[in-house]
Amino acid sequence: MRPSYFISDLHLSEKHPELTELLLRFLRSAAAGQARAVYILGDLFDFGWAMTKFPS
Repeated sequence: MRPSYFISDLHLSEKHPELTELLLRFLRSAAAGQARAVYILGDLFDFGWAMTKFPS
């Protein structure tokens, strides 16, 4: 049986591109059939960064 993965509170931002690269590598491996499902919980993006990119 393939595992399910849960990801929580990554807080991705331009300050830490290495986190984005790690996530992309992980998702590529999961998409290659290694995971049954990937659930993203909590904050995916850093709130301060998101507010500068998507102001209200």
